[in-house]
This record gives sequence, structure tokens and C-alpha cells, in this order.
Amino acid sequence: EYVRLYGDLLAAYKGQWTDIDLTGSLEPPKDLFIDVRVLKDAGEIQTEYGAITLSKNSQFYVRQGDVERLIQQGYLQRLS
Repeated sequence: EYVRLYGDLLAAYKGQWTDIDLTGSLEPPKDLFIDVRVLKDAGEIQTEYGAITLSKNSQFYVRQGDVERLIQQGYLQRLS
């Protein structure tokens, strides 16, 4: 019940401000660009700097903001 009500509240709140991602990280990124490895094929994504095709086992140096959601979803792994 709590989870459903929380989801409803979050959806209503997000509806008022559609340009704000309320589910994103609250901490600012430490690095603007990061190295990532693709764990699962994710297709092509569009970034500010152009299109990137994310094929399994490939590596990229990308802007963290462009791939943060894909890291959370398990498609990419951040490399140290």
C-alpha cells in the first residue's frame, strides 16, 4: 500500500515539473567524463556529441550524465 501511494505521489509531483528528474542521483558527479564497459547490448543512444552504438564488451569514454541511467539499469559498468 505504501509503495503504491508513494508511486502515485511521485507521479503527481513529476507531472507538475516534467523537466526535472526526481529519481536521479542527489550527488553531483565527481567526473564529467567516465570510462564505461557495455555489459549488455543497449542499441544506439543519442548524446550531445553524437550517436553511440552500445555493443556488448565495447568500451567508451562518455559524459556521465549521458549514461548514468544505463549504469543504474545494468547495461553499463563504470570502470575505475
